[in-house]
Amino acid sequence: METVRALATAGADVTIATRRPEAAEPFIRELAAVRGAGHVRATALDLSVPASVDAFARAWTGPLDILVANAGIMALPERTLTAGGWEMQLATNYLGHFALVTALHNALRLPARHES
Repeated sequence: METVRALATAGADVTIATRRPEAAEPFIRELAAVRGAGHVRATALDLSVPASVDAFARAWTGPLDILVANAGIMALPERTLTAGGWEMQLATNYLGHFALVTALHNALRLPARHES
């Protein structure tokens, strides 16, 4: 969340992509009270589920100036597979990031917004 805090307090609009958007609400309210902070919102995204990645990317509108791909899981107590048969850490930490960046590639290529 410190990356979100740094970007938002610098005035950036930030989307927190998370498995549990409701868990981010207290943090979003905290940032909303900071003068000059950009708009922060939370949207559902589960990188281990291809349909979730696709839905997130399809719902994205406009340009994307920065994509911070820092989601990750580790040290699961036992081997866990996704519904698609992939090991959960591989699906979340690598395959999901690759799918998300690939799906949002065109948004990253759009001209940056410069607001006055």
